[in-house]
Amino acid sequence: SGLVGSEMCIRDSLPKQMDSGFLDREDIFAGTWECDPGVLKLDLDVTEFCHILKGHWVLTSDSGKVTEVKAGDSFVFPKGWKGTAEVKEKIRKVYMMLT
Repeated sequence: SGLVGSEMCIRDSLPKQMDSGFLDREDIFAGTWECDPGVLKLDLDVTEFCHILKGHWVLTSDSGKVTEVKAGDSFVFPKGWKGTAEVKEKIRKVYMMLT
């Protein structure tokens, strides 16, 4: 299901997203996810490992920490992460989520 189920938009409409899951178990989910440019409000109830295949993302936590990720970068969203994700250039990522 990807981040899509855990995201809420701060605008009237979400940017176009596509999720292709290839592992869906009770406590582990994995797949690829794409998102067109736009802004998403995140409130994550999972721990998520991400590897960016293409694009540019600016992540700003509710505490004010700004992280920029681009193609080739890997990172982890800790469970409970809240903030905004601004897609500057269309994002494609591989992810694995642990509940």
